Amino acid sequence: MNRLIRFSTGVLLAASAAAYGAGDQCDIAARYYALGSKANEEYRDRDALQFFEKAASACSRYQYWQELGELAAGFNEPETNQTAAEAFVAAYDLAGNDTEAARAVAHYAVLLHHTGDPQRALGFVRNAPSSTRTMRGSISGTSVFGIVRVISERTTWFEG
Repeated sequence: MNRLIRFSTGVLLAASAAAYGAGDQCDIAARYYALGSKANEEYRDRDALQFFEKAASACSRYQYWQELGELAAGFNEPETNQTAAEAFVAAYDLAGNDTEAARAVAHYAVLLHHTGDPQRALGFVRNAPSSTRTMRGSISGTSVFGIVRVISERTTWFEG
């Protein structure tokens, strides 16, 4: 019985330490995010990218991944495009509502277009409503239509 109490206490302390560590990581991530936002405002994009990467790795939150993806996509380099794609997927998975999910999908589709696949980008967005409904409940047709319209306009604009 005494061993069981020591074991239970040890497990409880380990779980408390892990939870405290996760909170600390998110506090650190918030600082990285603030530094990244400041660097982004000052047009120090490479610095901002590094800070956003650190924030997202320290504490997985929609906002950190989405901002990382949007900034990384702007560089239009193979390595940063890969970072952006991974960030948009993570942001989609962490989205707390349909608007956030739609934003992640839209930016992912724009990234597909910029990397030379505009047809897949349009197909991805047009098919998104059914997969988004399955995963997140009903998404409004207006939101999806708006995303498709924006992607279509950008495709026409960049090709024309």
